Amino acid sequence: KILAYANKIDVKYTVLVGERDLEEGKVTVKDMLSGEQELVDIDKVVDYIKDKLYN
Repeated sequence: KILAYANKIDVKYTVLVGERDLEEGKVTVKDMLSGEQELVDIDKVVDYIKDKLYN
């Protein structure tokens, strides 16, 4: 439901936090347009999304 709502309001990227990924210090960033997902270090997620949005 949350991802459907994010799509409805034109969110470009979502950050998904899974328990196993969190234990490894990672989150999943999902491109809502393409559906592509990438595992990203938590401390790099802001820069990762900025790079995707502005470059």
